[in-house]
Parts: sequence; C-alpha cells; structure tokens
Amino acid sequence: MALVALLLVGFAVPSLWGGLAVLPVLLFVGWLAYLSWPSLRLWGRLMRVVLLTFLVLVVADRFVAFTRLLGWF
Repeated sequence: MALVALLLVGFAVPSLWGGLAVLPVLLFVGWLAYLSWPSLRLWGRLMRVVLLTFLVLVVADRFVAFTRLLGWF
C-alpha cells in the first residue's frame, strides 16, 4: 500500500518531492527484477526493463522540472 501511495505522489507532484517519492518504488521494483531475472523468459525480462525504464524517466522528469524551477537549465 505504501508503494502505491508513493507512486501516486510521484505522479501527482511535478517537483523534487515527486521524484524522491518514486525512488523507493524504483529501487524495490529493481530489486525484485534482479531477484527474478534468472527464472524469466524473454517477455518477462522485456517487461521488467520497460517498467524500470519508465520509472527512471518519471524520476528524471521530476528532477528536471525541479531544476528548471530553480533556473539551473
């Protein structure tokens, strides 16, 4: 339940806090993907790579939105 709440906060808040909220979700999903990788077929591996890529892009988008707010870029 906590991971779902963090993911929803990450989607709803377009700032540094949104990116920080998605980081634990990214780490947990990455850890699960690492543990299950040897037992997966190609489709399962591809889906995990797609999900992790999506989460990394969400975090990057939130951090870039924060740096634009500060005028760094």
